[in-house]
Amino acid sequence: MFLKTIAVSAIVLLLPLLFSSARAIDFFVLNMKGNEETKKQWSPLTKYLENQIKKDIYLHLLPNAAFVKRAIGREILLTNPVNAVILEDTGEFEIVATLNHVKQGSNFAGVIIVHQDSNINHVKQLAGKQVGVVNKKFAAGGFLFQANELLKHGMVASRDVHDFKEIFNQKAIVLRVLNKQLDAGFIRTGMLESLQHTKNIDQLKILNRMNEGLIYPRSTAIYPHWAILINRKVPTELRNKIVKSLLSIKSDSNIAKIGKMKGFVLPEDYNKVKNVMRRMKSYEFTKDLRER
Repeated sequence: MFLKTIAVSAIVLLLPLLFSSARAIDFFVLNMKGNEETKKQWSPLTKYLENQIKKDIYLHLLPNAAFVKRAIGREILLTNPVNAVILEDTGEFEIVATLNHVKQGSNFAGVIIVHQDSNINHVKQLAGKQVGVVNKKFAAGGFLFQANELLKHGMVASRDVHDFKEIFNQKAIVLRVLNKQLDAGFIRTGMLESLQHTKNIDQLKILNRMNEGLIYPRSTAIYPHWAILINRKVPTELRNKIVKSLLSIKSDSNIAKIGKMKGFVLPEDYNKVKNVMRRMKSYEFTKDLRER
C-alpha cells in the first residue's frame, strides 16, 4: 500500500511535465509592424524551431499593450527589451538569447532629432519644448533611453520638457519634426536610415551625436536589442534544444534574411535596461502585473 501511494504521488507530480512535453508550444512575438509583415518575418523561424525540436509551435502576434499580460504562462517569447526585463522579473521567464539585427547587431540606442533650421543644438535646450515620443513608460528607443540621457545632463524629462506628444509610429514622429510640427523627436537608431529613400532626412540634425559603437549615429548610451525568453516550466532538455537551435542560425540563411537578422547571440546585459526603467520609475519591479 505504501509503495502504491508513492507511485500514485509520483505520477501526479509528473503530470504537468508530461503535459508540457506533449502539447504544442506557444511562441508569442511582439507585433510592431502589422499582422501581415510580422507574420511573414517570423514564420520561417517558427517552422525552423518546429523542425529542430520535433514539436508543433503556434505563432501568436501580440501588440505591445497586451503583450506582457497575455505572455504569462506561455513557452517562448520574442519581444523588446522593456517587456523582456518586466517578464523576467516575474521569475517565470529567463532571457536566453538576444536578437542579432542584420545591421545594428545585438544592440541599439536612442536618437534625438530636431530640424536643421532649429536653434536647438544641445539637449538642455529641449527645456520648455514640445517633443514627440512613442510612450512615456514602456518605449525604450522611443523615450526611456533619451530621458535617461537628459538626466545625465541635469534634466528631468517630466519636469523640464514643456510637452510630450505620444505618437505610436516613429515614422510619424520623424515626419512631424520635418514639417516643424514638433520641436524635437525621440526615435530609435536605424529609423532615420530606413526612411532615407522616402524622406528628406538630411533636413534633420541629431542632438548629442555619437558615432562610435553602432553602425548608425546615436544620442544615447547603447542597450541590448530584442530578447528571446523561455518559460522556466519548459523542461531543461527542450529549453537547451531551443537555445542551441537559435544560436545555430546562420546569417546567410533564409530564416535570417527574412527575419532581417544575422541570427541570435547569448544574452546581452539587460540590467542596463532595467536600471534605466528604475531610474525613470516606468515600472515598479516585482509588483503584480495585473496592475500594469
